[in-house]
Amino acid sequence: MTIPAILASLARRLSTEMPDVPYQLRAADGGTELVIRSPSEAVGELVIEDQDDEAMVHIGTFAHSHWGADDHECSVDARPEVIARKVFDFITALLADEIQFYGTGAAGGYGPAGKPRGWWSRRLFGATTYRWSGPVEDQSRVSAS
Repeated sequence: MTIPAILASLARRLSTEMPDVPYQLRAADGGTELVIRSPSEAVGELVIEDQDDEAMVHIGTFAHSHWGADDHECSVDARPEVIARKVFDFITALLADEIQFYGTGAAGGYGPAGKPRGWWSRRLFGATTYRWSGPVEDQSRVSAS
C-alpha cells in the first residue's frame, strides 16, 4: 500500500505528538485513508483522505471538510506538510471535544463546542449535537431554572 504525502506527514505527526491516539492506515477505493475511531459508536470514525492537493476529513457520517494550502502559503513541495499540520490541529481540537458537529448522513456541519445551534440548523440536520466523545445535551432545549 502506497501512503500519499499528506497522510504520511500526518501519520508521522500523530505518532510523535499524540502517541496514545491509535490510528489505522487502510486501503480504500480512492487510495489510502487514515482512520481514527471515536470512543463513541454514535460518532463512528474520523476518516482522512489524501486528494493530492488537499485532504478531505470526514467526521463520521455527520460532516466533512476540505483542507488545503494556497500557493501564497507555501511552496508546492511544502504543501503536504502544511496541510498535514492544519489537519493535525483540527484533530487535536476535535479529540479534546472543542468541536461539535451534527448531521443527517446526507448533510451536516460543525463548529466550536458550546455554540448554540439555531432552530433552522436543528430542523435541517437533526436536534442531536455531537462531540468526539459522543452525543451532548442540546442546550437550546434546556430551560433556565
